Amino acid sequence: MNGQLREFRRLERACREQAAAASLEIEREAFLKVAEDYRRAIERLQRPHVPDSQ
Repeated sequence: MNGQLREFRRLERACREQAAAASLEIEREAFLKVAEDYRRAIERLQRPHVPDSQ
């Protein structure tokens, strides 16, 4: 899982860098949306797993 977290962080950073370099607003927004999706995935992976009660 640590490898997955590192990769997601790398991809999030790359998306933010691409957004900063983007010349079109729609392109910038798309990169930022993907970066935010990675941020949410990272946060979910970092949360302690709580098993479902049945």
